[in-house]
Amino acid sequence: QGNPKVDPTSTKLVRRIYPKIDSNNSVDVYVGVQQKLEGSVTYRGPFPFDPAVDNHIDCLQQGKAVCVKYVSTGNIAWSSTGFILDMDVIGESNR
Repeated sequence: QGNPKVDPTSTKLVRRIYPKIDSNNSVDVYVGVQQKLEGSVTYRGPFPFDPAVDNHIDCLQQGKAVCVKYVSTGNIAWSSTGFILDMDVIGESNR
């Protein structure tokens, strides 16, 4: 059982991300947040992630919406089955 953080009006704090990446090479991970749902995404990174040695990325980000972007350079093969966020709600909505 999880505790979904799907309320788009609450502020979330992301401490870590656990990418689920299958690759023999490093992939750059970016963590993005939006302060307003209609606003632009602000990314932090790149965070180099090598699945052979890494299991998480430390990234302190906060915002109302959270996104993750994977980028690779060159002709490398990789796949992702998702990610897990270490995240808490730190600000409730004013509904």
